[in-house]
Amino acid sequence: MVLAIEQTKGHGPAERAARARRIKKNKEIVENLLLLVLVVFVALVITSRHATVAHLGYSIVSAREELRVLQAESQRLELEVARLQSLERIESAAVTRLGMVKPAEIRLVVVTRTEPLQVEEPIQAGTGFFARLAQSLSSFTRWLAMGDGKAEARPAK
Repeated sequence: MVLAIEQTKGHGPAERAARARRIKKNKEIVENLLLLVLVVFVALVITSRHATVAHLGYSIVSAREELRVLQAESQRLELEVARLQSLERIESAAVTRLGMVKPAEIRLVVVTRTEPLQVEEPIQAGTGFFARLAQSLSSFTRWLAMGDGKAEARPAK
């Protein structure tokens, strides 16, 4: 009988109510822990996103600063190119470093012809381009040697 009383001891209405309260309390604790874990996870995700945005902001500021420096360097190099290509600098370098001298006076020679050029030897059909060119040059040099043209020298403007 003692054994029967001990077995029935855990199955009475008071014990069942106490057990139900413990299960309910444990269930609330588990739910609260899960909710806490979820809140912490969401907070970590939000914090991570804010950190990423801040890092990207710093990267943008750094890139803009680098762009500003590179633009200043580009402008400096463009000025250097313009300075090196200036005709005054080139003339100065030619005179001082290379020993060149400026010409004293520039003269242009204009040759005029009073009568039209006549080809003494007709160009034969069927000859090649270079043969015709050589023949024309030969005729031109003979004309120059004859001295039919007038040549005058005058200073350039």
